[in-house]
Amino acid sequence: MFFRWSLALLVLTAASPAMALPDGVDHAGLGHESLDLDELVAEALRAHPRLLSMREIATATGEVRSRVGSLPDPIVSVGASNFRIDDPGLGTSPMTGVVFGWQQGLPYPGKLARRKELASRAEDVALERVVATEARVELAVRERYWALHFAQAALAVTQESVDIVADLSKVVEARFSVGKAAQQDALQAQLAESQLLAMIEEREQALLTAQRELNAAVGRAPEDGLGATVEPTVVPLDPEELRSQLDQNNPAMSVARAQVEASEAALREAKVELVPDFAVGADYRVRGTVPGDGSQGADMFSAGVRMSVPLWAATKQGARIREQRYRSSAAAAGYEDTALLALTALERGIDEVQRLDREIDLYRDQVVPQAEQTLDASIDDYTVAEVGFVSVLQNWQILLTYQLDLERLSMQRARQVARIRALIGGPPETSP
Repeated sequence: MFFRWSLALLVLTAASPAMALPDGVDHAGLGHESLDLDELVAEALRAHPRLLSMREIATATGEVRSRVGSLPDPIVSVGASNFRIDDPGLGTSPMTGVVFGWQQGLPYPGKLARRKELASRAEDVALERVVATEARVELAVRERYWALHFAQAALAVTQESVDIVADLSKVVEARFSVGKAAQQDALQAQLAESQLLAMIEEREQALLTAQRELNAAVGRAPEDGLGATVEPTVVPLDPEELRSQLDQNNPAMSVARAQVEASEAALREAKVELVPDFAVGADYRVRGTVPGDGSQGADMFSAGVRMSVPLWAATKQGARIREQRYRSSAAAAGYEDTALLALTALERGIDEVQRLDREIDLYRDQVVPQAEQTLDASIDDYTVAEVGFVSVLQNWQILLTYQLDLERLSMQRARQVARIRALIGGPPETSP
C-alpha cells in the first residue's frame, strides 16, 4: 500500500515542524455538502437567461399564426362626391352627395389556411430551437461540473502530498543530523516543499475558475458558493442503442427536420398565391333635393366585387415559387448534412469513451499501483543509503503525475458521456 512506508519514516525522524498549507486552504479541499448535478441542470433549464430569451421568442412566434390566418381589416370610408365648385351644397346638383363606404378583402379560399400552416411550421422550428438550446445549456452545466470535479480532486490529491513531502523532509533532516545525508538532500527537500506549495496555489486558482465557470453555466452569479462534486458513475455504453436514440432525438436533427417541413409549407403557400384575391364593398350616398330631380333627392346604395389579377405571375409569384423550391432543396440537404455530422460526432464520442475506459483501467490497475510500489521501494532504499534522495523525489513526482492523470481521464470520460447525452437528446439507457 502507498502509505505503508509512512510509519517507517516516523520511526526514523526527529521532531521537526511539518510543512504548512497556504492560508485558507482546506486540507480536504472539498467541503461537506455534496453538489447534485441533476439539480444544477434543472436550475439552469428553469432560469438561465439564454433559455428565457429563446422561450419568449418561441412564444412570440406562436402569435403569428393567429395574425396571418385572419381576414384583412375592413376599410370604412366617408367622402364627398360631385360637389360643385361654384355653388357647393347638397341641393345644387342631382349627382352631389356624401358617400359612406365599406370594403372587405377576401383572400382566395385556402390562402389563409396555407399562411396559418406556414406560421405553425415556423413556430415548430422556434420550439425545436428551444429544445436544442436546452441541450446546449445542459451540456455546458455537465461539462463544467466535471471540470470542477477534476479541480477539486486535483487539489485534494496534491494536498495529500503535503504530509508525504513533510515526512520525507524529516527523514532527510534526521539523516543529515547524524552525517548520513548530503546537504543537497536537504536543499532538494526544501525545493520539493516549495514546488508543492506552488502547485497547491495553482490548483486553488483552477478550482476558483472552475467554480465561476459552473456558476455562469447554471446562470448564477460567479461568486456563488458550491459544494463538493460526486464521483461519476461508470457504466458501459451500448453503441446500437445510442445510434437509435440519435436518429429519433438529436436536437440539431429535430431543428433541421422542422426547417424542412417549414420550407415545404412555404412552397405550398407560395403556389396558392397564383390565384386571385377578392374584395366586396358597398357605398351609401346621402343626397339633397334638387329641383327637376325625378328621384326627389332619394339616397342611393351601390355594391360591388373586385378581384386581383396576377398579371405579372411569371416575374412575381412565379419567382417566389422558384425561390421556395431552392430553399426547400437547401433545407433537405441541410438535414442530411446535420444528420451526418451528428452521426460522426456520436461515433467519435463512442470511440473516445471506449479508449478512455481502456486507459482508465490501465492507470487504475497497473500504472498507479506500480508507481506507488516504486516510491515505496525507493524510500526503503534511501533509508539504507542505497539510492540518492533525488530518486525518491522523482518517484514521488511521477506518482503524483499519474494520480492526476487518472483523475483527468475520469473527468474526460464524464464530459464525453455528457456530450453523447446532448447528441441523443437525453440520458442514454446504458450510460451514467
